[in-house]
Amino acid sequence: EWLAALRTPSDPKALGRVAGELIRFVTVSDNPDPLTREGLPHAARQLILRQRGVLDLVLAAAEAPLTAAGAEGAGSEPSVPSKAQQELSRSASSMATGALSSSVKEMKRALTLCMVLFRHLLRGHDANKDYAMRFVPRLQLMLGLGIRSAGALTEVFLENESVLKLVTDKHVAKFISLIREVGRQARYTKFLTVLCQCGGLPIRVNPV
Repeated sequence: EWLAALRTPSDPKALGRVAGELIRFVTVSDNPDPLTREGLPHAARQLILRQRGVLDLVLAAAEAPLTAAGAEGAGSEPSVPSKAQQELSRSASSMATGALSSSVKEMKRALTLCMVLFRHLLRGHDANKDYAMRFVPRLQLMLGLGIRSAGALTEVFLENESVLKLVTDKHVAKFISLIREVGRQARYTKFLTVLCQCGGLPIRVNPV
């Protein structure tokens, strides 16, 4: 059921439910709310889900409603953003969530849960982080939509020296652009901070 819902994410409510169940599956916590649940990561389950292709599927599921207007497909920035992407972008920049239609609110919750799940699949798991490095350009296309993609992207690099050494100027440019547009929001400045150090020590090849 989990894999089927991720492979055919046409129903945001079902997608959100499955993402929430998987968040609870890969974390150890008494908090039942998947949007705020943290606790400890379950390493064995993180690995199992990555091996079952869940990282790939959850990212593709989150991309689906955002690329509906573009013929380029997942992982490419559509020449004309979908209506949902335009609404999410306006909402994120203005914080006017009340202006969203009920259908877009449901979709935003589902996409947010997908990004939260993506982050939990990486927490403290270097092998999963190394694998997720391939998704960085696709995650960057989701920044600025208010679906917590910045947290998912930050987790790829957090405390992982082997990945940090692969950082390029392109990985940093989008965050710098967002900071210039919307100000020094914590989720964007945290990413830049993560790029500069590992285990409390500076990463000299990335003097952001």
